[in-house]
Amino acid sequence: MVFSVFYLDNDEKASALAQKLKEQLESKGARVDTIRQGAEEYKNIVTLDRTDAVIALGGDGFILNTAHAAVNADKPILGINCGHLGYLAAESSVTDETVSRLLRRDYLIEERMLLEIGSEGPQGKVFKDYAINDLTLTRAATLLDTLGVTVIEAQCEGRSLGIYRADGVIVATPTGSTAYSLSAGGSVVDPDLSCLCLTPICAHSLTARPVILSCDKSVTLINRDPKGWDLLCGVDGRLDTALRPGEKIVVRAADKKVKFIRFQKGFFYDTLRKKLVDEIGNR
Repeated sequence: MVFSVFYLDNDEKASALAQKLKEQLESKGARVDTIRQGAEEYKNIVTLDRTDAVIALGGDGFILNTAHAAVNADKPILGINCGHLGYLAAESSVTDETVSRLLRRDYLIEERMLLEIGSEGPQGKVFKDYAINDLTLTRAATLLDTLGVTVIEAQCEGRSLGIYRADGVIVATPTGSTAYSLSAGGSVVDPDLSCLCLTPICAHSLTARPVILSCDKSVTLINRDPKGWDLLCGVDGRLDTALRPGEKIVVRAADKKVKFIRFQKGFFYDTLRKKLVDEIGNR
């Protein structure tokens, strides 16, 4: 088998774990490519086509970024937590059993839905991406201007859902419902479901509330900023494009899915309690 192990080159714990994992897997006859994010070889990935599985050593943000590479190559990904929360990780350490089960392919594949995001501006600018967690649309301010609210119109299948005067809007997957959307007041959604979670960010209205939409619906967000400001479109925490006044961005459930490696069938609400209640409460 062939594995691609991703880790941050400035993370001593992840670097040591990557070396240990490489030695353990290679001692059993596997081939291991280690890829350091931030290093030159990370910019020229050519190994994923022949990889059987991707392994990400890091926190949730790093696992999320690496998962995009796995999705593009249609490969399963195992997250091993080297960060704080580790909500996306299946393991927090590497054991002999972990190595043996990887080599035997003795694991479950947990599929999670993705968002497909696309837009086409009046100048013919085309943008397309996929989100594992969420799309965020927020106002782009300059150093000469104070941060302020914007106006975003939301539509579903051509019908208006409402006009939000807020700091921005989030459209999240069930996986992303426990991330930024949760912090903005959105609902926690079981990842076994397929739906779109629309959550306003700090809305200037008592009636602006999160909305859960069926996965067979699409959401269109339109920049209605009264001062003519661009809106920043972020996908899974990284800036992807700017939306000019009057431009639209469309979000829908993607045909492809992200595939997480799990060694046991977990109960979502046990993980929710452990990661978001017990650990945070005990800081």
